Amino acid sequence: MLAIFGGMALSNTGFLPTASPSYDAISEYLIPLVIPLLLMRMHILRVIRETGRLFVVFHLSALGTVAGGVVACWLLHDRIEHLAGIGAAMIASYIGGSINFVAMIEAFKPPEELASATSVADNAVMALYFLVLIA
Repeated sequence: MLAIFGGMALSNTGFLPTASPSYDAISEYLIPLVIPLLLMRMHILRVIRETGRLFVVFHLSALGTVAGGVVACWLLHDRIEHLAGIGAAMIASYIGGSINFVAMIEAFKPPEELASATSVADNAVMALYFLVLIA
């Protein structure tokens, strides 16, 4: 949470740039490599065996997240432009984290301002949510 809020503060004060070629290189080349590299080392049967019921619970909660996101997008599609891409990014973020968020933003290509604002809002809300869970 300190890293998230610290990064926001440094970016908003102008200490860190909001856009940079190095940011583009990370999102364009490194992040797409992370998931295949992780999957190559995974043994699915071992994961299922060692996680037990948690494997089933995770997939049920992921299905609920997708269903909730689809319903929200269906209800709000005429009020928010580019909602399909942003909705997919948020659903992916809630299921698998920021790497999935970036992957969906790259796939759907919503306007950069909207993607940035959504990322900030997502990180801020999740940081507050984690504080509530810790408390």
